[in-house]
Amino acid sequence: MNPFIKGSIKHKLTLMVMAITISSLLLTGSIFISVDKSAAENSMSSRINTLTRVISDRITASIVFDDPAVAEQMLSALEQDHSVLLACVYVEQESVFAHYSRDKKKTCPQTSPDIYLSQNKNQLEFSQTITINEKNIGSLYVIASAKELNERLLWFVLIVMVVTLLASIIAFFAVITMQKYITGPLIKLKDITDEISKNGNYNQVLPTVGDDEIASLCRSFGLMMDQIHLRDAERQLAEDTLKQSESRFRTLVENAPISIHEIDLNGCLSSMNISGLNMMNVDSESAICGLNYLDSVYDKDRSNVRNLLKKAFLGESSFFEFRGSSEHLPQYFSSSFVPIKDEKGVVQRLMGITVDLSETKANENALRRSQKMDAIGQLTGGIAHDFNNILGIIMGNLELLKTKLSGDESALERIEKALKGTQRGADITRKLLRFSRDKAQEDQLICANDIISNIDDLVAKSLTVAIEIQTHLSEDLWPIRVDPGDLEDAILNLSLNAKDAMPEGGTLIIETTNKVLDESYVKSNPESRSGEFIMISVSDTGTGMSEDVKERVLEPFFTTKEQGKGTGLGLSMVYGFIQRSGGHIKIYSELGEGTALHLFLPRERNGEDNKDTKQRSPINLPRGTETILIVDDEDALLDIASEYLSPLGYTLLTANNAKKALAIIKENNTINLVFSDIIMPGDMDGYHLAEASITAFPNLKVLLASGFTKKRGGTMDNENAFLFNLEKNRLHKPYNQQELSEAIRHTLDEDK
Repeated sequence: MNPFIKGSIKHKLTLMVMAITISSLLLTGSIFISVDKSAAENSMSSRINTLTRVISDRITASIVFDDPAVAEQMLSALEQDHSVLLACVYVEQESVFAHYSRDKKKTCPQTSPDIYLSQNKNQLEFSQTITINEKNIGSLYVIASAKELNERLLWFVLIVMVVTLLASIIAFFAVITMQKYITGPLIKLKDITDEISKNGNYNQVLPTVGDDEIASLCRSFGLMMDQIHLRDAERQLAEDTLKQSESRFRTLVENAPISIHEIDLNGCLSSMNISGLNMMNVDSESAICGLNYLDSVYDKDRSNVRNLLKKAFLGESSFFEFRGSSEHLPQYFSSSFVPIKDEKGVVQRLMGITVDLSETKANENALRRSQKMDAIGQLTGGIAHDFNNILGIIMGNLELLKTKLSGDESALERIEKALKGTQRGADITRKLLRFSRDKAQEDQLICANDIISNIDDLVAKSLTVAIEIQTHLSEDLWPIRVDPGDLEDAILNLSLNAKDAMPEGGTLIIETTNKVLDESYVKSNPESRSGEFIMISVSDTGTGMSEDVKERVLEPFFTTKEQGKGTGLGLSMVYGFIQRSGGHIKIYSELGEGTALHLFLPRERNGEDNKDTKQRSPINLPRGTETILIVDDEDALLDIASEYLSPLGYTLLTANNAKKALAIIKENNTINLVFSDIIMPGDMDGYHLAEASITAFPNLKVLLASGFTKKRGGTMDNENAFLFNLEKNRLHKPYNQQELSEAIRHTLDEDK
């Protein structure tokens, strides 16, 4: 790693100064050492060379006179020079003539070396020719020690190293001192920028000592930091304001009790708030993304909504009402389209706002019906009163005519027929008066089971032998306070209507049970109220009623019977009685399947303790972890059942018809129980679904629910034990959370 690329300025500056200082000192020392070494070598060479010439001149005579002893004596003078280690004299024949050795260990070479001056690590070698009259008579070979030279060189190197070390130490402290004024502000500047980038802390003091470039840089940076701080504060304020605005808008959108959604240029939903998702009975926004908006609109309203969408994409806002796409559960909505444009005015998407009017429409219809029934009651009461007076006049005159025409049989016969006619008119006016009166005449604390048991024979005699009568009376039925005569008339009227709906015979079932109605039920039935009621159900297996007939069946004088075969006052009298008693009527009917009318009458406590009949809280209800498939053709009932069971730990699946349910069952083998409505559109009802489900998965549990009972072969006897058990354990609609949870748990735990 290159130290000059990475690292702080402080380290780089220190490294640079130290590198330059040490390099300069070492280079200078190397030069001095080299020069001194060269000078020392030259000095020593010159000295030895001079010495060898002197010795050569002196030893000439001893060679000429062939006197080695004199030559060696002269060579011994070299002992004064401590550097001379060996001296050898050679004659012409190149044999050793005389020699000198300081340590007596060195010996002369056999022949004279052919060198002038030679140097190795430890010694110098010299060779000098001995001449006389320019004639070579021999040679002198000298070896000198280089120790002195090496010691001098080593000492000089040590001096250079010490000087370099001292200079480096001085340079290091000089750099440290210099950093305080040069790199110190830069390091401080770097620390400040780090603190700003990490924590956004602009409240720091910059170094501004001096008037050099670094101080100028710090001052400029300080001004820049102040500007950034100011702009950052302004930006932060703008962001906080924007976040608060976005938070308020998001809170408003998410918690608004209306659906707020966006539609892309393809006419598909791209986003929706929680209220909108609840309206569409979905849990997540991903479930609606990409869904064509027109798919949620009823067929007859799509053309109008499609035209409004086109206009909205052209930039026009709109406001309209439409019905939801569900065929079984009428839903009504009020909506508007607002185009969202870019800066060039081009529509990018649509913002939609939708309000659920279903409950409002239901309340309006209930109010309209109530007002209509009140108006009809007042009208019929007045008419019946006046008509009674007229009938009284007619009947009185007829009675007088009878006495005056006592001998005219033909006239008396006609008078009797007229009197029967007036009696029938009086019966009708009596019914009208009973419908129109506001209060019961003789309210009593009674048990509805006793009334039903007392008129059982009367009901049986009023029906044909082709109609089977069944009664299922709850043993612990709560008491009620009503007019017993009115209750008898109501049950008898419902039984006679059931007979007319079964011209070829069938089954009439009268049931009683206790019911606790909660807010979920009241939301779907605006005429009702929450609380404790007894429910009297009169069900038939007749022709059933269409939706239009169900809407008008309680109106006075409305009848589906042929002309002259009904007054249309029977059910309206029942309605008046129930309204006076503080209850309500719920009608279940399917064409070709039958009809069930549920009469809800409030429980009379008479000071009883309330704790035994209160609904249990969801925490105390039976719970489980099983997987349950809920099947019902009404989306609202699917939603209610899901809301009842989801807090209790179950895994829930839903289907709105039997065929879809059967497909889900075959694809998912983890389902433990099927909870299904009995009467559903198509050729597969709840019983068929139960049989098909058990055939596919014998261990699957089934619980059926119904607003009325459909008689089917083998259901009410023991010929088919499975269907008999389903019929016996079926759950009566309407049901509350406690009733549903207990029925679910009982069915799951059965035969364990």
